[in-house]
Amino acid sequence: MKEIINDNILELEQVKNNNSNKITEWKEDEYKKIHSDRSLLLEGQKINQKDFRLGFIGLAKQNNELIDLNKKLNQKLEIAIEELNILKKEQKKSYPKRSSCESKTFTETSTNVI
Repeated sequence: MKEIINDNILELEQVKNNNSNKITEWKEDEYKKIHSDRSLLLEGQKINQKDFRLGFIGLAKQNNELIDLNKKLNQKLEIAIEELNILKKEQKKSYPKRSSCESKTFTETSTNVI
């Protein structure tokens, strides 16, 4: 591992020594290629930004729809709970609790019958 690192350091020092004081002249073709690549990158970035915007708009619409559906479901749940409470009250009224005297009489009569 140390040999690989040392080799890389030596290569970097050679590159530094060879190119440290040289001024290179840009060829116009190289500049055009770099400019063209830059233009492609910028165009791609604009497309990505547009896609992100459209994606976020879609998410915002879905979120709004889900919020509306949640409100409707909560309203239905409240109605169902109210109706259940009404049924419970009606059930208590129609079936009054038996007194302890009645339950003793029932058990006594049922044991005598058997």
